Amino acid sequence: MVSYIVPIYDAEKWLSVCVDSILKQEYQDFEILLINDGSKDSSLAICNEYASKDKRIIVADIPNRGVSIARNVGIELSSGTYLQFVDSDDTLESNMTSDLVKCMELHQADLVVSGSYIVDVDKNEKLLNGKMLSLVLEKREFYDMFWKLLAETLQFETIWNKLFLREKVVGNNCSFPKGVHYGEDVIFNTYYYKLCDKVALIETAHYNYHIRLEDSSSLALIYKPYIIDDLSKVISAMAEFAKLCNISPNKYLCKWLLSYRDVVVRQLHRYNENPTIEDVQKQQEKFFEKIKNIVPDQWFDLVIQASNSEKLDMP
Repeated sequence: MVSYIVPIYDAEKWLSVCVDSILKQEYQDFEILLINDGSKDSSLAICNEYASKDKRIIVADIPNRGVSIARNVGIELSSGTYLQFVDSDDTLESNMTSDLVKCMELHQADLVVSGSYIVDVDKNEKLLNGKMLSLVLEKREFYDMFWKLLAETLQFETIWNKLFLREKVVGNNCSFPKGVHYGEDVIFNTYYYKLCDKVALIETAHYNYHIRLEDSSSLALIYKPYIIDDLSKVISAMAEFAKLCNISPNKYLCKWLLSYRDVVVRQLHRYNENPTIEDVQKQQEKFFEKIKNIVPDQWFDLVIQASNSEKLDMP
């Protein structure tokens, strides 16, 4: 059985479409854990209505404490063999779960990674997100390819395009970090990656990640004053993972770290429509100063060299 964990906060506009996409899965042996994280709109009522019609749907109503806590509650309540995480404003292709379960069982994998789409609701566009590959990797192969997979496929930071083994999550106390608003899924993934003896990738996009300009609360669209602190926690978790698993730095690590620098720089547009080159340089310096003491010296030297070799782009 698959346990879907859906954290919900003020998602009344899109929640039904999300839940319906789960109910329409070809794979029907599942439970849906709808975790209402203190919503102020009608999300809880929508959850309860679904639960009254389908005994596979379980609703938990908790005070608002953030997506990490909501997902952790879902993990605690889950009872399936497998775990899937779904955001309440996104949808699944109908064959997603069946394909992931088949792949996991065929290869006896500990993790299956799918491709995904970016759906721009306002522009009515649906585009492939990143690069998809068909691979089955043993532990050392996975570690040796890790930086390249992370930087080039764009499939290894998110949690919603994956199938996890619940026994490994619960048995090893894997949980989402409290107090992290941006990148909490990356940190969770690093905890889980340490446990994997075999990882399988599917060269098919199954998950639809929706973006909407009207959703002014979206983390992708609002200014995040905590962005550098949160990204430093993500990078720290990744450094710990790399050290434990003996993963050497390379150009792909630099590419990934510089992508986080770019996230920080783009934040300038959230509160300053016309940042100067000096503003950009200061923001970049703040980021590098923050990570200097949390990554190995070799990492820091490599990323500084890579950054200095690039033209500094305005956000």
